[in-house]
Amino acid sequence: MHKVHIGAELFKIADNHKLSIVEIAKRAGYGQSMFYKHIKKEDLSFTILKRYADAMSYYFKTEIPEFGEYLQQFGTLEPSLDELSKIQLLDKIEYWKDQAYEATKRNNELLQRSIEQEKENDQLKRELEDLKRNLNKK
Repeated sequence: MHKVHIGAELFKIADNHKLSIVEIAKRAGYGQSMFYKHIKKEDLSFTILKRYADAMSYYFKTEIPEFGEYLQQFGTLEPSLDELSKIQLLDKIEYWKDQAYEATKRNNELLQRSIEQEKENDQLKRELEDLKRNLNKK
């Protein structure tokens, strides 16, 4: 049987994942530099791979069949669809929280500009009225 380069398989999946490599490493409990050390290891331990698998919600069934056996042997099967749905929902909640925050921030900036513009308009109206009065006096 052909031996699989576990680190290379990890990189292939992580590199094409929706999360950035930095975020995947962070969720797995590692830094980016450690991730790059891990992907160089042909015989990367399944313990480490499991942390990345959990971080990405991807369990290498096709690429590393032995990993599936490892998960079953230690009773750490991949999350059920319900759990994946929860993970995906939590990701979406976090995304929409960020979007709402950014929208609120932009809205507040626009509101502040509008208030400042209104003050400037009022000042210009007063100046215009003063100019009209001065012209009428002459």
